[in-house]
Amino acid sequence: MKRFLTLTAMLVFSILSASAQEPEKFTIRFEENLAKYLYLYDEWQTGIAEFENNRNELKVNYNAYFQRVQYVDKNDIYAYDIVSTSPLLYVTIGEDKWVNDGKKHYRVIREQDGIYLAEAITVHTVDKAMDAGYGATSSTSAISSTNAMFNMNSGFMDLRQVSTMELSMERRTNYVIGKDGDFNSLSTKNLTKAFPEKKNELRDFVKKEKIDFNVREDAIRVFEFLCE
Repeated sequence: MKRFLTLTAMLVFSILSASAQEPEKFTIRFEENLAKYLYLYDEWQTGIAEFENNRNELKVNYNAYFQRVQYVDKNDIYAYDIVSTSPLLYVTIGEDKWVNDGKKHYRVIREQDGIYLAEAITVHTVDKAMDAGYGATSSTSAISSTNAMFNMNSGFMDLRQVSTMELSMERRTNYVIGKDGDFNSLSTKNLTKAFPEKKNELRDFVKKEKIDFNVREDAIRVFEFLCE
């Protein structure tokens, strides 16, 4: 029988610079509870999932570890099936709206005519002491590898899957632009793809206003400028 221990993470430090948000770093210790660092909302909230052919209302939360909105059904936790016979269009949690690219969820900051300014909120491993299979630092590979050691439903970790009693992790928030189900990092190049008719104005605005795409306020300013 697999040996599982409950998890929590002990926050080591969180640093915010004056210009851009830095990763929030923390250390996972196997004897404590981890959920509050994986889930965005303090409590599971009633959310509405809008599908192409129907809708449902369940208790939901966003798991930054898997970058997916999850829901509770009969005391079990599941991730929404984004791609199915009735595709998931979006999920609302309170005032937040979550859209997807077929793989991950993104929280909408602004939207205009089917174009989204959104944020990708992720938690991933950065611990180099892990076995080779779990040592990746990219969020995509971390999600894939951590499925093997973190049970999404139970919230437990199998100690036989890791080589250390502590794991270093970090939470990041990156800004993305989305159109037609395709989401990419916020940049002049990707904004031009979304707003091709504003190519010259965008270039001048970014230069004049000294836009930093890693700063939330700048991301909103440039998006609103393009929507004028």
